Amino acid sequence: MMMQEGRHPLDEMVARHKEAQRVCAAFLEVLRMDNESSLQWRGAWAEKTPARQVLLMADGATFPVVASVQQWLLSCASTPVIVHAAGQLPAFVGPDTVVLGISYSSQPGSSGTVTQLCAAARQKGARVHHIIMHKDGGSYDVTDSQLAISLHKAVPWQIQTIRLWWWVAAALQQLGVITGDLVQEISAARQAATTFAETLLPHVPLQENLAKQIAVHSYGKAGAFYVAPELASLAAIWQQAWQVTAKTVATAEYYPVAYNAAPGWTGQPIMKPFAVIDIASEHTGQSTAMKQLAKKLSGQRPQPMLVLVPGKTMAAQLMQGTVLAHLAASYTAVLHGKPLAADEVMRRLLA
Repeated sequence: MMMQEGRHPLDEMVARHKEAQRVCAAFLEVLRMDNESSLQWRGAWAEKTPARQVLLMADGATFPVVASVQQWLLSCASTPVIVHAAGQLPAFVGPDTVVLGISYSSQPGSSGTVTQLCAAARQKGARVHHIIMHKDGGSYDVTDSQLAISLHKAVPWQIQTIRLWWWVAAALQQLGVITGDLVQEISAARQAATTFAETLLPHVPLQENLAKQIAVHSYGKAGAFYVAPELASLAAIWQQAWQVTAKTVATAEYYPVAYNAAPGWTGQPIMKPFAVIDIASEHTGQSTAMKQLAKKLSGQRPQPMLVLVPGKTMAAQLMQGTVLAHLAASYTAVLHGKPLAADEVMRRLLA
C-alpha cells in the first residue's frame, strides 16, 4: 500500500494507458523478431557482389536509423559506406557501387522516391537491392532484388525502424560487400538493447526508469538534444522520436556543431520552455567539448539533464540510445495526452 501511495503520477498514468502498455510490451517482441532462421535469400540477394563502395539510400522515415547504422559500419568496415537521403541520385553511382535502398512502404508513383532512384541506379550499372518496411504481408517476402518486411501490428512504424539495424547488416553480409560477421555483432547489440529495454518498461517505477525520468524532465517543453560525437547519429533519432511519437517540437545537435551553435542561447531568458538533454556514452562520459559548452552556457540556458547511454560496443550504444529515445518519447506522449502512432500528415512528410 505504501508503494502505491508513493508512486509518481506518471506511473499511474502509464499503468492506466492501454496503448502504452501494449506498445511497450510488443516493443520487446520487435527487438527479437528478426533472425537468420527466417531468411531464404534468392534471386539477386543470393549473388556475392564485391564493390568499391556502398550507398545506403534512405527516405525521410528511415534516414535517421540508417545514418546510425552507417556510423557503426564506418567504424568496422574497410569499404566506404555512404548514406544518402532520397532526392537526386549521386553522380558517383556506377558499376563499382552496391546500392541498398531502404524505405518505409513503397510509393512508386511519387517522384524522387527510393524506388525510382533504385531504378535509375540500375540503369547506371550499379548492383541494386531494396529493403522496404511494409504495412502488409507476411513476416518478410523476397522477390529478386527487393526484400519486403512487414510491420508488427501492435507497434507504430517509427518505433520499428530499429529493426533495420539487423536487416541492413544481414543484407550486406549476405551480399559479401563487407567482410566480418556483421549479424553476430548486431545480434549481440540487440540482445543488450533488449535487456536495457526491460529496465524501461511501464511496470518499472519512475525512480528506476530512465525513460520515464526523461519524460518528466521534458513535460510541457520543446526538446533540445546535445549529443556527444561518438554517438552523433543519435541526434536525428531523438529528434524524430520527439516529433513523431511525442508530437513535440524538438531540435538536436551533435558536437562540435553544437558548440558552434551555442550563441543561439545568448540573450534568451533562462526559463525559455526547452528541455535540454545532454546525451553521452556511459563508457566515456561527457567529452571535453560537452563540458566546455556547459560552462559557456551556464546561466544562458535551462539546466540540462545528463543522459549516459550504456553499451560495450558502438553498435550496442547506438542501439540502446535508440531504444531509450523511443520509450522516453512514448512516455512523453502519454504525459501530453497524445497517441503514440504517427499521424498521416507526419507519415506523408517523412515518405
